[in-house]
Amino acid sequence: MVKLPKQLPDDPEQLKKLIKLLASERNDFFERLQIFEQRYRDEMRAKYGRRSEALDPDQLRLFIQAALEHGDLEASSKVAAMPTLPDESEKKPVEPETKKRGHGRRKPQELPRRPVLHDLPECEKACPRCTFQREISGRTVSLQLDYAPGHAFYWEHIRLKYACRACEGQIQVAEAPEYPIDRGMPAPGMLSYIATSKYADHLPLHRLEGILSRQGLVLSRSTMCDWMKATAKILLPLFEYLIERIKKSKVIWTDDTPVRVMDKALKKRCRTGRIWVYRGDAANPYVLFRFTASRRRDGPLEHLENFKGFLQADAFAGYDCLFVGGGVTEVACFAHARRKFEHCLQDAPVSAGKILLLIQQLYKVESDFKSATSKQRLEARQRLTEPVLHELRAELDSQLLISLPRSDFGKAVKYADNQWNALKVFVTDGDLTIDNNLAENAVRPIALGRKNWMFLGHESGGETIAVLSTLIASCRRHHIDPYAYLKTVIRRLTEDSSADPAALMPDVVALDATN
Repeated sequence: MVKLPKQLPDDPEQLKKLIKLLASERNDFFERLQIFEQRYRDEMRAKYGRRSEALDPDQLRLFIQAALEHGDLEASSKVAAMPTLPDESEKKPVEPETKKRGHGRRKPQELPRRPVLHDLPECEKACPRCTFQREISGRTVSLQLDYAPGHAFYWEHIRLKYACRACEGQIQVAEAPEYPIDRGMPAPGMLSYIATSKYADHLPLHRLEGILSRQGLVLSRSTMCDWMKATAKILLPLFEYLIERIKKSKVIWTDDTPVRVMDKALKKRCRTGRIWVYRGDAANPYVLFRFTASRRRDGPLEHLENFKGFLQADAFAGYDCLFVGGGVTEVACFAHARRKFEHCLQDAPVSAGKILLLIQQLYKVESDFKSATSKQRLEARQRLTEPVLHELRAELDSQLLISLPRSDFGKAVKYADNQWNALKVFVTDGDLTIDNNLAENAVRPIALGRKNWMFLGHESGGETIAVLSTLIASCRRHHIDPYAYLKTVIRRLTEDSSADPAALMPDVVALDATN
């Protein structure tokens, strides 16, 4: 901070120097103030604001027009050059929307029915006019939806024992059934229920402990934790098969999320581990989770060893080692770039608004050709997307010259500039996507569950989460009941540990009828 003397100097040159110092300090102050205001707005938006990132182009134009009315004299030429959305006559014809479902009673779903017969009392069966007994002429059926809580039970395996009366010691007992856990009590159904409750429904074990106790089963969380570790060991062959299967994909979408891991050697008792997600393409339609004790690049480097193809990810520097040599092509995420411009829309409404409108056009093309074939999508991108990308590149170049590097808008422009080569890769192949939302959506259940179970008791817990979450997420991708799937594969692997993992994948295995 510049200290003013008690008496200002009379020398004009010294006064000029003092004014320059004060002006420089004032500029630095307002720049820092702008940064803190932006952080405050981000915090308020994260806590109270909307979650959707969708932008209405017409509403965005109104927002920019309001900025003009408040005296932005440089904006008039920019607004005149703003991109316009495609004319209605040039839009791809779409099928008429189906009528939205109202709030009335819906058609009954296919659920088991338990019939209850309601008959007239004997005194009312006689005709009140002629007193003859009336006969059944039809029935009226109405449905009432009900629910019965789940219940635990024992399989009582009775093994018959045979002995010879004539020969002493010639006794033979029927063979004992195979158990998933050696000398353990849980059957496949119990293990599947606990795994589904924790890793699909995000119930921590202490909460599940209370649910089971209300059903008459006293089961400690430590026991359930040991059972989940043993279940992951049973399913390990399927997990290892999926590791190799995912790496056969042409495109892999990846992301990561932090998890806290207990470490008694540390003062805070916890350190930060990492769970990575890898989503395969249409030919390898599975989701894989991996756990690492840190966020070092060793994780992706080991997980994607020998992978050749496109890797779509965020701008994390740990992936850069994979792109050396040309075997793996980096594909960046336009959602990340858009998010940065959206955050600085309040400070730079015209400049950020123009870039957001251009990005909006890119997403409009993707939306129109979402259900098209890969070849059709590629042709549409070359015809409609590439001109918008050229215009976006020109706008970024002009903003690089005039935007303040330390401002949020300047940082957003610099991010898009640094990632530009990877951002535009998606127009070269119809199988690629414009953003990494597929991976972000796949890793979201881990972030949701983390709010409930909060931390891992040990690094081995990360391996358990990776195995069970992998199979459950793959079931979710194919709209398969994870409980029924896990019960089937645990039973089959218990009976034959050398079963072919390829035949036990969620999209090919035939689920047991008893599920």
